Amino acid sequence: MPDANASLRMSAAYADMFRSHYPKVVRWLSVLGVSQAAVDDVAQEVFIIAHRKYDQLRPDASAAGWLMGIARNVAATHKRGDRRARAREQHAATPAAAPNPEANAMRNQAARLLQDFLDTLPEEQRLVFAMYELDGASGSEIAETLGLSRHTVHSRIRLTREKLARRLARQQARNTTDDR
Repeated sequence: MPDANASLRMSAAYADMFRSHYPKVVRWLSVLGVSQAAVDDVAQEVFIIAHRKYDQLRPDASAAGWLMGIARNVAATHKRGDRRARAREQHAATPAAAPNPEANAMRNQAARLLQDFLDTLPEEQRLVFAMYELDGASGSEIAETLGLSRHTVHSRIRLTREKLARRLARQQARNTTDDR
């Protein structure tokens, strides 16, 4: 079975690369601005991508250079995500001193409506929509994470937004009819 032997050799070569380059990748990520608290998780992400794309590493290419390219991209993506998270935290409204029961009820109803809507979507649309609208991920990040083209990601976002708009319009029409 030549395929099994080749696969074993590739796995062994990848394991050797991991052992010899992991400390370097951690240092690179620190230098690239990844926080010490996140550096191990980000390094793991680098090696997950490297494992997935290991068969694309040319035999004559430098593994260190190849890993550096992956580390730079993953670090940049991670830092963008951190910046967006900090921005969202800074823009978050300060909670009211006393909870407003009516506002809580409306928020709970909106959350239920959104969850009911998400439950009707196919998984691939649900993931893209949640990552984009709820997590704040960029189209490029979603495409990379899910292995899709950016065009596909943006198409799914558009289609899901259209479905949501139609659903909200129907809900609003029902509420208007109920109020009469």
